[in-house]
Amino acid sequence: MTTATRQFNIGNSTLRSALFMLMFLGSAVMNAIFGQTDLSNRDTTFSNISKSPIYQLRIYDVPKENSDPFHDRFRVHAIRIMKSYGFNIANIWIRESEDKHEFVYLLEWEDQKTMKNAWDGFMADQEWADIKLRTSRIHGTFVNSIKDRTLIPTDYSEAGLVVINFEVTDTAALFAENVVSTRHNQRDFILSPAGDELFYVVSHPWGFSTILHSKKINSLWTRPEVASFSGLYSDFEPTFSLDGNSVYFSSNRPNENQTKDGITQIWLTNREGTTWTEPGKINLPAVHNTHIF
Repeated sequence: MTTATRQFNIGNSTLRSALFMLMFLGSAVMNAIFGQTDLSNRDTTFSNISKSPIYQLRIYDVPKENSDPFHDRFRVHAIRIMKSYGFNIANIWIRESEDKHEFVYLLEWEDQKTMKNAWDGFMADQEWADIKLRTSRIHGTFVNSIKDRTLIPTDYSEAGLVVINFEVTDTAALFAENVVSTRHNQRDFILSPAGDELFYVVSHPWGFSTILHSKKINSLWTRPEVASFSGLYSDFEPTFSLDGNSVYFSSNRPNENQTKDGITQIWLTNREGTTWTEPGKINLPAVHNTHIF
């Protein structure tokens, strides 16, 4: 990103009017298409940008006298119906004691929204409701109690971390293929002064762009995720301050002079512990409805 603003002064009034009309129409079309695009729905935007999964631990206290019919029901029916709603069962265990039979399984989810939607669908499934009713009438109680734990990786966990190689090669090669370099359009890559944090931009084929973030943990890197301050509007051209505690970027998000998104301005976010603050617009001596980047 350049430090100077780029404003185009066109002498010919007719040409200037035509260009402004094109800019207006282009902005209107882009806003109609994108508006406030929510990147939390990764299935419809950047589908192969992955993040560290979350896990759900489920512990069932099963009456010992019903352990066999419980396992039969789970094996034959529950797993099949769960998978139809997107459940990913990572593993299943049992724990036996003198007075207790515990059934334990671990689920892997993309995010908490996916987990909630899957459980809502499964618990409302009529076939599963009929199976539980029928088997309970025959065998009685299947589960005394359930313990549920949602496990979210810490930012220093090495689970799900990836290798990003910064070594210089003799020939040109894709950088961090399938991690940073994917089937989407990547641009505006920046590395923090300390070399332990990076941002870059991924552009949608139709023009919408967002800033992604990755952080170094020991010798590995977190999988790139949408930056905490990006994702709702078109953001691009990030750059670090010299001390690495601020990031400047261009964005078409609304501001006090522009209540609707569409005009590109320069914004600033500051490091606050391990997170980044809500961005604020840099007030430059320029016309409010002029694109600045």
